[in-house]
Amino acid sequence: MNTILRASRVITGQHDLTDAWVHIDDDRILAVGQGDATLEPTEQIEGWLLPGFVDVHVHGGGGGSFSRGEVELAAGFHRQHGTTTMLASLVSEPIDDIIAQVQHLLPFVNNGMVAGIHLEGPFLAARRCGAHDPKLLISPDADTVERVVAAGQGSIKMVTIAPELPGALDAIRLFRDRGIIAALGHSDADGSLAGQAVDAGATQITHLFNGMRPLHHRETGLADVGLLDPRLLCELILDGYHLSHAATEIALRLLGERWIAITDAIAAAGLPDGRFKLGDLDVEAHAGVVRLVEGESLAGSTLTMDAAFRSIMRRFGRSALEAVQATATRPARSLGRSDVGVIAAGARANLLVWREDSLARVMVNGQWIA
Repeated sequence: MNTILRASRVITGQHDLTDAWVHIDDDRILAVGQGDATLEPTEQIEGWLLPGFVDVHVHGGGGGSFSRGEVELAAGFHRQHGTTTMLASLVSEPIDDIIAQVQHLLPFVNNGMVAGIHLEGPFLAARRCGAHDPKLLISPDADTVERVVAAGQGSIKMVTIAPELPGALDAIRLFRDRGIIAALGHSDADGSLAGQAVDAGATQITHLFNGMRPLHHRETGLADVGLLDPRLLCELILDGYHLSHAATEIALRLLGERWIAITDAIAAAGLPDGRFKLGDLDVEAHAGVVRLVEGESLAGSTLTMDAAFRSIMRRFGRSALEAVQATATRPARSLGRSDVGVIAAGARANLLVWREDSLARVMVNGQWIA
């Protein structure tokens, strides 16, 4: 079915167009332009048109957890908040349980409900484990890494890894060779070791400043390397709790275009305050902040990507185009996807309507779902 949407503003991820239109045929975009369209518009959109958000680090939402296999619930919740492409993030568990979870997720990767799987654990450092059970953390020996990658059948798109663990640099090389993003995180590595990990093929930093050494004027760590190494893309959690305003500004000014917004959301997102599970650990959500019940560590977030998009513009004064690039275009590019995260000919018709500072409508594969 041919549809032409006209809007006063279309932010494509590459350009910010006024008085523009988007021509859709079935689930794909045929063309984008300004001024008069060849055909009469099917619908006049009230608000801006944006590409659907892309979240490469999300554990759950709406009461659903990817680790527990509640894929429709979690993915459906985030789709309602504009995330039309997402990786299903899993936390540290016994390796047999992780493999079972990966295999459960495979059909949902194949049908496109999720774009792939992110393993945040168990190859993490106990000293910076955060809300991961330190008893479940292991080193990435070659046999275990091969077993996990084989179980994924190509669905594992990213693995967070601490480079100081025995075997980590070899594992990073293997991930690089298999087309899997090696993201450095939950690590106490110094800057020298972090640099070696980047040389081995790591390309991303998991939630910058969190789960790593803080910035120090004489000691270095992942944060310094992430801020300064042009080969690295850095995740930022813009919920107002994981990062102070000043820390965020430091990151934005130094990183330029090397950052992406993530939610790191858990099942508590979208629900009232209460107790929840993150893996096997008990966590409590209160006033939008999630912490371990036993301990002080933050334990994911209740953030949604539409809130992050709004924050980029309102709290940090960045343009709508910059906000689209951080929430859609660059994370899609990190996954090697050119068919999502942009409004362009040949891309999937995953579109959002942004009206009066909030998300108004969501289109997935050419169909309005909200």
